[in-house]
Amino acid sequence: MSSDKDYEWLITCQKSAYELLSLPTPSSQSSQSSFSQSQLRKQYRAKALELHPDKNKSPNADEEFREISVSLKILSDPSLKQKYDEFLQRKLNAELHKKARGARQQQIRDDLLAAEESHLVQQQQKLSRDQKIAFLRKKYSKLKKEKTQEILFSRRTVITILDDDDNIDHDQDIQETCSFPFEPKVKVKWKNKQSVGASISEDVIARLMEVFGKVERVDMSRSNSETENYYYATVTFQKHISCIMAQLHDYDYSSSLWDEVGLSKISKLLRSAKIVGYDSSIKLSGCKGMPFEEYMGISLLTLDRTINGRGRKIHEKHRKHHG
Repeated sequence: MSSDKDYEWLITCQKSAYELLSLPTPSSQSSQSSFSQSQLRKQYRAKALELHPDKNKSPNADEEFREISVSLKILSDPSLKQKYDEFLQRKLNAELHKKARGARQQQIRDDLLAAEESHLVQQQQKLSRDQKIAFLRKKYSKLKKEKTQEILFSRRTVITILDDDDNIDHDQDIQETCSFPFEPKVKVKWKNKQSVGASISEDVIARLMEVFGKVERVDMSRSNSETENYYYATVTFQKHISCIMAQLHDYDYSSSLWDEVGLSKISKLLRSAKIVGYDSSIKLSGCKGMPFEEYMGISLLTLDRTINGRGRKIHEKHRKHHG
């Protein structure tokens, strides 16, 4: 059999010539053999004694003996050996490339699955958050109705309390007949904490204040600077009742109002919200037929002024008594 046919037959074998003769395969950095011709023939003789058909009882004995014989022939011929080594290197490179491509494809599949899973989790969280917000709004509407009824009852005033979803356009009534002596604006004050305070934007302030009602705009104070202990912003609400609720909220205690919007940590920096242009010495009075929310706002401010006024009188009396 010619050498070329031997070569073509050998490259179809499952094992390489080096493996068949238990010889080290040349590295990819060097094509030089790490064994001599005498070592090659020594390995062949050892294998021939083991695999000769006279001693080898395997049904493939002839095939196995031919494999080591052809391997010796190819590795003994420098030109055929070089050609064979180049073939092995190309085969190895192809296998490495196939593995690398498979690894990249697997990584892409893993990334896609991770992105899809993350998207599903976000969608589920959004759905849960929207459901909680809807529940809280309904709960707030019910609580507002109950508390307002209590306040009005304490003033011996009887009026009909309407739910937020009744078919009456309160917003239009308020815009047309509102008689508050101030705009629906509050000046918000918060702690300038180095790690958080300076990064609070107009959007963040709007989201914080929207727990009290719809915010139309936020204007950051021009006096805000890194050296100041507190920052300020003016928040304009759509309704007066919103700015009243914002002022009456007690910011000294942590509140769950901001849990559902993910701002509970930042909300702890809030210190106060004061109505712009509101003079507590001016008496506010309602009139028959005025919008419900306007009447409720007047009632809340009046009640707050009464409670705070009594508190100041008790404190002054106590101070003089123990003076």
